[in-house]
Amino acid sequence: DLPSATNDEKLDLYGLFKQANTGDNDTDRPGAFNFTGRAKWDAWTKNKGTDKKTAMEKYIELVKKLQKEAEEKAAA
Repeated sequence: DLPSATNDEKLDLYGLFKQANTGDNDTDRPGAFNFTGRAKWDAWTKNKGTDKKTAMEKYIELVKKLQKEAEEKAAA
C-alpha cells in the first residue's frame, strides 16, 4: 500500500499496469455515471501506443518515487 499516493498517482499506476499487462485499451468507455470506471478507462487509454516494456519501466519508476516519498514522510 502506498498511503501517500494521491488518487491521480494511483490512477497513473493502474493505467501503466494495465498497459504493461494487457496492451492498448480497445474496450468501450464506461457510461457517464460510472465515475470510477471512466477514470480507470481514461488512465489506461492515456498510455495507448506505449509498448509493454516501457509501460512497466514507467510503473516501476513511479512506485520507487512513491516509496521514497513515503519513507521521507515517515522519517520526518
